[in-house]
Amino acid sequence: MRVRTGGIILCLVLLITIASPLISPASADDGESLTVCCDSSEFDYLFIGSGGNPTLTPFDSDLGEEESVVVETSIAQATAIQTWSHTPGWGGQYDSSTWDFTIPYVVENAAGVQVNATVIVKIGSLTYEGYSPPGTTYLPAGEGNQLEIPIEIDAGSLSATDEIKITLEIQTLVFSIPGTDAKIEFKWGTEDYRGSIHVDLPLVGMAMAPPIVDGRSVHIAVIFKSGYDTRIIGSSVVTFTMGGNVLSTNPVLEMDGPDVKATWTWQASDSLSDGWYSANISLDIQSGNQDDYLQGEASWEINFGIGGGEGGGSYYPPEEPLQTDGSGSNLRIHVNADLSKDGIDLLLSRTTNLHIEGTQALWLRWGMNNLGNSTLPSTSTWAMFLAGGISQEMRDNKVVDPEESRELGSQLQSGRLMTFIDSGLFLESDELLGGRFSDFQTVEVVVDTLGDSKISNAPVSIRISTTQVLVDADRHTMVRTFLKSQPLTYWKDVTIDIEFKTSPGTSLARVEIESDDVVIDSSHMRLFTSEKLSISSGGFSQGDIFSISLQPTSNQLYSPLVMFSGIFAILLVGVILSLKIGRQKNKVALYLEYPLATFSLLAYIFAYSLETVGVLAIVTAAIWTITAFVSPRNLESLRRGNSLPERPTISCPKCATINPVVSEIRPLKLPCGGCGVVLKIVD
Repeated sequence: MRVRTGGIILCLVLLITIASPLISPASADDGESLTVCCDSSEFDYLFIGSGGNPTLTPFDSDLGEEESVVVETSIAQATAIQTWSHTPGWGGQYDSSTWDFTIPYVVENAAGVQVNATVIVKIGSLTYEGYSPPGTTYLPAGEGNQLEIPIEIDAGSLSATDEIKITLEIQTLVFSIPGTDAKIEFKWGTEDYRGSIHVDLPLVGMAMAPPIVDGRSVHIAVIFKSGYDTRIIGSSVVTFTMGGNVLSTNPVLEMDGPDVKATWTWQASDSLSDGWYSANISLDIQSGNQDDYLQGEASWEINFGIGGGEGGGSYYPPEEPLQTDGSGSNLRIHVNADLSKDGIDLLLSRTTNLHIEGTQALWLRWGMNNLGNSTLPSTSTWAMFLAGGISQEMRDNKVVDPEESRELGSQLQSGRLMTFIDSGLFLESDELLGGRFSDFQTVEVVVDTLGDSKISNAPVSIRISTTQVLVDADRHTMVRTFLKSQPLTYWKDVTIDIEFKTSPGTSLARVEIESDDVVIDSSHMRLFTSEKLSISSGGFSQGDIFSISLQPTSNQLYSPLVMFSGIFAILLVGVILSLKIGRQKNKVALYLEYPLATFSLLAYIFAYSLETVGVLAIVTAAIWTITAFVSPRNLESLRRGNSLPERPTISCPKCATINPVVSEIRPLKLPCGGCGVVLKIVD
């Protein structure tokens, strides 16, 4: 008996020993990712779009354009008001719960509406319905009201290809005390009119990979599994904490099969010792209650010093990193342009500087370090570049060498520039640079890492210098809508500044700025021998339409110096002519009008058109001339010129008033102009 018992115990011990590695928690040595989140989550599917594309989105950033459906007549039978549909592209199990449908409405020209409504929810092949309260629901008039309907959903499974469809259906609708043009308008798509359905569904899965230790740098990757690619990161507020420190730097993004891998780098303090450290990921899909954040956590045993710190504190992605996190990178564009004469031609010398930040800057740095990499897929933008003078040792050092940035600039200016801008940076090259590659006489490209050689999100500058012959008096487009329409957002917060100068003998006959949605500030000034045009704007985004064009010319009529001389001559003639005409007249009114010349001068300085400036100068000179004509004569000047005859006078003996004698008849009686006494002149 004892032998049997001991044998059983021995077998159990052996089984536990064998099985213990299978049930131990994941650690940095396991090599396997650890799932940290999430099964099913509560969130709002927001209603956006209308017409042929009403859909659902979990992202607040998609709100912005107001949509609506108007009902102007009573309804007596089931009528579909609107249907929103969406395929999440991610699946999993979900629990039974109550989904809450909410849509804002506005009742006009009626006291309210009596309504019976149904919300139909389809999850794949399953259908659920929710109803407004029994009887009829009264919807009062006014702003800020919402129709709310709960729907009971059973537990189930969502596949990646299942479509979610939400339909609002009205069975009956009657206006209460209707007036003329009574109506109810159901609204959605903005923060003010936030139509939504609160659901409990799988939205995203998150897994943490074991940390990679490189000296005091620790690289921790989180794999995001969802149907939204990088948007799950770029359109959310992501907070990553390691060792109690919030990492503020942007992660490096890579594709991991169908999933997105985001890698953060933690620079551990020298005072920290080896041990167990916790990593926490928090995902705020929608602004709101912190309790709704999606969170996951894992602990790892970390031994600092491994790897020797050769990576320089930055994570080097083994594969080509993604160019966007879904929200886009910052792009600042500065253009310096000079117009000059080259023989009989007009020559435009232009420098366009692209200051690139964020994930696009990381992609550029990684690409420069992989010029000539034969393992790149043919679909990669970097596959079109040759190694040139880049050695394998330079590619292996995981930094951008000066030779690599020079090689990229050299290959771009040799003919790959426009293709790189179009397919690599997702910008319209000819609209950005003001011409096609064949239009340029010379092209020079300089790529600058701005003193930081690491493969990181640090900014990169691309300076493109071109010269181009322009046709005299023909319209030339400096820059026009250049952000390509793409499914993903590659650029955000795009700003542009233009500084344009002319040389003596050249000028700008006209400047045209057109924009639908973007505010563009401009300042155009003439400086006697040249012109200066400054244009700036910020906040460009995908879909904005704008155009900045000008009309260069060598016509001397438009030359700043000639134009100033002409204006000065017109005004000078006006002054001389008015003074000559008004030589013996009262000049007070004329002197008050001479400052009108400042309007012509200001119009010249602020680069009003030649026609406008010329008309102002001519009108000003004409006003002076007319004023001189109609001004009254100066009595004293007439007397000094003996133009008035001498008249005899008589003094009144009573009041001493001097009275003119206007007749030679004698004897003559005339009243005193002072006291009225009759004066008699006999001789």
